[in-house]
Amino acid sequence: MTKPSRYPYSETIERLSKAIIDGGNTIFATIDQAAAAKTVGLLCAQPRSSSSKPKGGTPLMDAFPLVGFELPLKLLVC
Repeated sequence: MTKPSRYPYSETIERLSKAIIDGGNTIFATIDQAAAAKTVGLLCAQPRSSSSKPKGGTPLMDAFPLVGFELPLKLLVC
């Protein structure tokens, strides 16, 4: 799904992070791809967050082990 944000980039990240945490999920990692790209002389504006809610994901992986390839959920903000 793709959905444009009506907020500036940094506010979008803040709002999404808050919504993820307030929803009882865990943000496992936030990767600043733009900063990583810059270290090798490239430009990129696509940080990514990975989040999961163990209470929901664990039963899914128990029932369908291959769903583990899809978890944790990923969110790309451009």
